[in-house]
Order: sequence, then structure tokens, then C-alpha cells
Amino acid sequence: MMKRILIWDLSLRVFHTLFTFCLCAALGLAFLLDNDHPWFRLHMLFGLSAGFLLAIRLLLFFAGSRHARWRGMLFHPAETLRYLLGALTGQARRFAGHNPGTALIAWIMFGLVGLLVWSGLNMQNEAAEESHEALAFALLAAIGAHLVGLILHTVRHREWIGLSMLTGRKEAPTEEALAHPHRLAGLVTLVAATAWMGALFASLDQTPGFARLPLLGTTIDLGESETEEEDHQVEGQGEEHENDD
Repeated sequence: MMKRILIWDLSLRVFHTLFTFCLCAALGLAFLLDNDHPWFRLHMLFGLSAGFLLAIRLLLFFAGSRHARWRGMLFHPAETLRYLLGALTGQARRFAGHNPGTALIAWIMFGLVGLLVWSGLNMQNEAAEESHEALAFALLAAIGAHLVGLILHTVRHREWIGLSMLTGRKEAPTEEALAHPHRLAGLVTLVAATAWMGALFASLDQTPGFARLPLLGTTIDLGESETEEEDHQVEGQGEEHENDD
């Protein structure tokens, strides 16, 4: 019997909400602002925050509730293909937790976010710098595919599935329901994530363009400072004068 039951615990919902916000902020600032805009560096901080949230999600693969664990997101490629074909024809089987389509997109997004964080921290590396923008567009495409899937589900099953990550509830067999929402775990997740993000943003020094990674204590360079840019301009002008001579 299908009823609206509790599927997603509070810790997973907290992760999903903050992760979505950080990705939207990072991508929005990156695509809408020029590199020399004062707020452009914030997109790097939101990207790093998404990376920290991804680390929390990895913990939930092993310590989370039943539908949040890694076993619920692993499907045989043949099953994934059958599900995707069925989704196009409206014949796909419904799943209580993650379905093969959302699981595939989630794995792709997690991988892309990890690569974006790595490339963002290694922009002095030519390969990392060249791949960063392409990875961002790939992530944007993955998000678009996820939204299309949500729309198809909403239209075909007349269920606002997008709200399930806010309420924790969706239509599924009653035996799949969680016994409780794990509020304490959700509170711990919220406090840990907001404390880490708050410390990261508080450490930002706009003038030299540095920030410090909480817990690790590593100082990261968020880009050339205005002084460095001026030095490069002076050096360039000096080279031009030498060429003229």
C-alpha cells in the first residue's frame, strides 16, 4: 500500500538543502561575475563549502539512515538502463529511496564537485585551470538533468517529489518508512556544517585574497590580489618599454 511516509531523515535533508544552496551560489557567482569583481572570490568559498558538505555526505553513506546509505545508491548498469528507458515511456518502477536515475546523477554530481574543488585549489596547474570551467558546465548539465527527472516524476505521478527533501516524506510502501527522523543527527549535521562555513567565510581577507580552511588550518590563495595585478601591469609596461628601446 502506497502512502506518504518518512523516507529521508533530517541529516540527509540538511545536507541536501545546504549543498543545493552552495552549488547554486558558487555557480551563479562564477557565471554572472567577472574574475576581478570583489564578490567573485565568494564563489570559491561556496565551492569549498560544497566540498565540505560532500565529505559529510560520505559519512552518511556509512552512518546515515537506511535510505541514505551507499547500498541504496548502487544499481547494476543494466537496471539503471532499464529504469532510464522506462522513465521515458512512463513504465519505470517506483522506488522508496533513491531510484537508479537519481542515484546515477548523484554520483556524477558528487564526482564533479570533488573535481571542481580540486581544480579550484590548484589553479596554478595548467590542466586544472583549463578543466575547471568545463567541469562547471558539466555540473550545470547534471543539475539540469536532475531537474528534468523531478519534473517528469511530478507530472506522471502527480506527486511534488521535489518537496520530499524538505519534508522527508514521499509516496512509498508503508514498510519502507523510517521509524524516526533522527533529529539529533540532523542537528549535529547542521551545527557542524554552519560552523565550518562560518569559520571559512570569517577567515576571508579580501585585500591579499586569502582564506583559511577550518580544522585543517591551511591558508589558500583565492586569486591574485590587487597589488599583484598592479605588479604584473608594471612588469608588462616595463617589458613594452624595453621592446620599444
